[in-house]
Amino acid sequence: MFLNEYYFGGSALTTLLRLFSGPPMFYIGLTMYSKASDRVGIGYGGLMVVFSIYYTFKPFLWILFKWKYFRSVEFRIEATADRLLIQEDGSESQTEYSKFERIVKRTNYFALSVQKGLKIYLPIAGLSASTVDTLTQHEKK
Repeated sequence: MFLNEYYFGGSALTTLLRLFSGPPMFYIGLTMYSKASDRVGIGYGGLMVVFSIYYTFKPFLWILFKWKYFRSVEFRIEATADRLLIQEDGSESQTEYSKFERIVKRTNYFALSVQKGLKIYLPIAGLSASTVDTLTQHEKK
């Protein structure tokens, strides 16, 4: 869900940049590095090569180094007309739909943005039909 949201969750321009800009950037950097006649050109070309590799593999590096954030948690969700109730191992959280920045329905999941950089992914297969209908009604893009 994270990779799908990373590549296809934004605007069309963001999607194109994330999917297709790494390899051309790598080629341009490699060309600049190999044809440079001074230290600035070599440094800039090398930096561009390193950045293009990082940019291409960035989401996979996030998963590799921040794997603690990408865990699945068993919980129960109940959607009422005005709030979302999440219950997990004795704890309970109620959040009004107005507190979410975005609620987006994708093909197989809902992406709920609580704040910038904090998202909750809810697989549709694990939700009741009434919860899916309620979340769909409160969808904010």
